[in-house]
Amino acid sequence: MTKPPPISEAHIIAIGRLVVAVSKIDILLTDLAAALLRTDIASAIAAIHHQQIANKIDALKTLVRLNIKGGGAEINSLLSDAKNVANYRNTIVHAAWTVDKEGGTYAVRFQARGKFTRSRVPVAHDQILLNARQADEIADRLGELRDRLFESSP
Repeated sequence: MTKPPPISEAHIIAIGRLVVAVSKIDILLTDLAAALLRTDIASAIAAIHHQQIANKIDALKTLVRLNIKGGGAEINSLLSDAKNVANYRNTIVHAAWTVDKEGGTYAVRFQARGKFTRSRVPVAHDQILLNARQADEIADRLGELRDRLFESSP
């Protein structure tokens, strides 16, 4: 007999949706790097794709400052939104999930950098889905931005 998952099926589905949505963002960040560097996608993949999302976003913000007149405040805001949803994804994906006696579902995170800490945060599946939808919207906007940048490239 198999043990039931420690969290609800709704949580598992929501986590999956979030992971897929943030993966789209990850790929689009590499596409944006290609557009801003005015290079082919294979070169951008070799240069940036292996980096963590936060590092890609930091590099892209620098490229925006170097290449977009006026500093690209709208683009930087979109990149900050992408970074926030990616950080949320990390919190969700790297959590140990627990369910208490009353059925409350919690994401438990441990940190051991400099000192040992543990956080235990209640997380509803609809909260995860909300973030997944936000990630989908960010991905759509990043895709539109990428297309505009490629169209305007020489």
